[in-house]
Amino acid sequence: MQLAQWYSVEEGCVGAESALRHMPADTYATTFGAHLVSRKHGARSARQMLNLITPWSESPMESELKVRMWEAGLPAPYQQVMIHRPSGRFVGRVDFLFACGVVVEYDGREKYRHGAFGRDTYRADVEMAKELSRHKAIASLGYEIIRIDRNSYRPGRRDDGWLEDIAHRVEWMRAHPGKITDAHWLAKGKAWREKGDVGWLSC
Repeated sequence: MQLAQWYSVEEGCVGAESALRHMPADTYATTFGAHLVSRKHGARSARQMLNLITPWSESPMESELKVRMWEAGLPAPYQQVMIHRPSGRFVGRVDFLFACGVVVEYDGREKYRHGAFGRDTYRADVEMAKELSRHKAIASLGYEIIRIDRNSYRPGRRDDGWLEDIAHRVEWMRAHPGKITDAHWLAKGKAWREKGDVGWLSC
């Protein structure tokens, strides 16, 4: 409950989902949700956070991105989505997928240069080539891919250009559903709970 009392919804969601990566989901949800019955200060923000909190985000950046999409009034996308060809062959996994076919991913190329592979530039280049191949394969199936990088989004900077891009593409894809092929996809779950979803809390 302290997250709801002292922090913004975004900060609370990021902190809660970071905690979820280190404890069973039901343990945190039970502990956090139990405070709502008291109706103390911060209960509304707590309900908003509970609607947003899921165990699917794999990094603080994913948590931040989804909160910004929620704040923009976008429909809830799915997270950690496995995309397959019509034949059933696996193509790749994406961070977020709107049901209409718009994919949103945080561009992780910087991690290849300065992160996981250190000074091993050859290995980093190989991984970047694999990433590009995956991107092309997913796009070839009819998905619209939007990549967010450190220039378009930085923590603490409110630049809605990329949000407008997502909104416009979602609207266009909804109006032109025929562009998506009948490739299959399977998600871990929705990025947040919407009205009508199991577990949704009225705010």
